[in-house]
Amino acid sequence: REGANPYSNSVFTTGNSLNLTLYPGVWDFRIQNWCNNAAAGLTNSYSYTISSCRQGGIKPDENSTFVLFPNPTTDFSILNFSSEVENDFSVQITDLSGKTIQEISGIANSGINSIRILTNQLPRGLYFLTLSLNNQVSKQIKLVKE
Repeated sequence: REGANPYSNSVFTTGNSLNLTLYPGVWDFRIQNWCNNAAAGLTNSYSYTISSCRQGGIKPDENSTFVLFPNPTTDFSILNFSSEVENDFSVQITDLSGKTIQEISGIANSGINSIRILTNQLPRGLYFLTLSLNNQVSKQIKLVKE
């Protein structure tokens, strides 16, 4: 149930859409109907395959463990990365002059990790996103803000 229920109890009406940012893979979805605060029905499972996305103009290989999407972005991007063990991490966003614009830090779990990077306050332009694990630079990618 990875990624399950991020929109639990959200109110949607006919004609509304829900934008989800999902990393590449196969995802199963079910929609539950509610009536007077009680579950009234559940659809069959629908399976969707999300193909590999592009990261900074480079198509990742099948074993990629460092993916940033959407890129280019307007409001936010999701950074997916993997760590072999639990580790300290930091994500630093710098502008073309090298000035740090934003920094996010925490503890990465063993396996796949996802971080939401808000870009809605950034001016349009090109940025560099650097991921460091255990205080060592691990990966760097370009981030384009539209």
